[in-house]
This record gives sequence, C-alpha cells and structure tokens, in this order.
Amino acid sequence: MTLAIEKQALREQALRKRSEAAQAAQPLGDAFLVAFKEILDRHAVSILGGYYPVRDELDILPLLELADQHGVVTALPRVTAREAPLEFQRWRPGQATEVAQYGIPVALEAAPRVVPDALLVPGLAFDSHGGRLGYGGGYYDRTIAHLGQARRPVLIAVGYEAQRVARTPSGPHDQSMDYTLFA
Repeated sequence: MTLAIEKQALREQALRKRSEAAQAAQPLGDAFLVAFKEILDRHAVSILGGYYPVRDELDILPLLELADQHGVVTALPRVTAREAPLEFQRWRPGQATEVAQYGIPVALEAAPRVVPDALLVPGLAFDSHGGRLGYGGGYYDRTIAHLGQARRPVLIAVGYEAQRVARTPSGPHDQSMDYTLFA
C-alpha cells in the first residue's frame, strides 16, 4: 500500500471517529488545562498560534482564553496561498473574525502578523510518538518547516482520545509533535 493510500484510508476512518467524539464531547477537564498550562510555562511561550475550531475539531478556545489570561499573545492562522506556509495574525478570544478560505474564521485582515513560538495543531489522528495525520494539504507541515528555519516552535497537537491511533503513516515532510493532549 502506498503512503498516500494509507493516509487517505486513515483520514476517512479518523473523520468518522472524530465526529462521533465531538458529538459526545464534554468541556475540557482540569487535568487537560493544567497539562496545557505546564507546557506554556515550561517553554516560556510568549506567542501561541491556535486555530478557530471547525468541522468537529476539538474546541481549543478555552486554551486560547487561558493563555491570554496569562499574558500570552494569541494568534489565528490564515491561508495566503495554496503552497505557502500559514501566516499568523494576532487575535484575542472574543474579538471579531472574518470567514476566509475553506470557511475558516480568521482574524480581521488588518490584525498584525506575528511569529508564534508555540502552536496548537489540529489533525485527524495522532500517535504516541508525535505522529500526526492532517487533512492532506500540508499547511501545518509546511508552516512548521518554514518557522523552524529561524526557531522551531513548540508543537502541541490537540484532539479527542478517540483520535489516538497506534501509528500514523509518515513521510519525509511530516513534522513530529512535541506534545499531544487528548480530551
């Protein structure tokens, strides 16, 4: 089986599992929030790139709120071109957003661009070795490689426990996560 076929098969399965998990989701628990805060403190994170949850993704807005309350600058990604790295714009929880490419809420166009030193990374499946399977567009892998040219950000994958798999298929461009937090 080729890597592309293996990834596509896992994506289809993972989308179903994530959807089921999202339907049964509870608010993020204290242990999850404490683990997240410990990562921020351990790495002295000053700018956190997050995402605005869509399509059954784990709702990380409480994490962005927690970071903001502790003086961490928070930001949302924006797709600028199909093969380009994501750009991050300063955004605080509760601020207005606009809908951009793929129907994803982003910070307003005039929001300042920032360079995160940590990223909350969504995905479809995650393993215990830092492996992550995304949607297939390569946006996060490309962005992480680009940011890593100056200083690699701390990578925090976040998802539902149902998104844990034994192994994610991995190719030469796939980036490993530093942490994976499951709700």
